[in-house]
Amino acid sequence: MAGRIHRLLRLIALLQSGRVYNSAQLASECEVSRRTVFRDLKTLQEAGIYVLYDDEKQGYLLPWRTIVPFKDLTFEEVLALFVLSQDLDKT
Repeated sequence: MAGRIHRLLRLIALLQSGRVYNSAQLASECEVSRRTVFRDLKTLQEAGIYVLYDDEKQGYLLPWRTIVPFKDLTFEEVLALFVLSQDLDKT
């Protein structure tokens, strides 16, 4: 379960970075299959996080005004998100 939460937080961080990712790129970044990425994207949608698919750029992103509801996260989840955001800043 912790691995899945970490992966979902990583997806959110990637999608909020301003870059557009296709499913293969997301799968590579998260070290999972494209099928798992599609399941995770569906999970995010079901959690109320609107993931946009840009037909022109052929990839996924979070609209820039999307506010991800982090109020119910545990300390460990917030820490994981912080670490991921720091890693993304380095790339």
